[in-house]
Amino acid sequence: MVRWGKFSPLDALALATREAARALNLEKEIDTVEAGKRADLVLLSEDPLADLRGLRQAELVFRDGRLVARRAQIVLHEAHAIQESLRN
Repeated sequence: MVRWGKFSPLDALALATREAARALNLEKEIDTVEAGKRADLVLLSEDPLADLRGLRQAELVFRDGRLVARRAQIVLHEAHAIQESLRN
């Protein structure tokens, strides 16, 4: 989107997150980080607004408020919970 669509990195991130949730009518559940919403979160060591390639190297990944990956490694005690949620 940034390269071919001429979007800014901020616009590209908003389209991939907040606007995608709105398009799926899920904005009450997932589009922003706030109380009462599912806590899926990726923490980065690099600023994605400076370079979107920083998204490739997440430091921590949380799904439903639980740590599931640290520096590209699945956190094993959470892996079972992820597998169960994917089955449902």
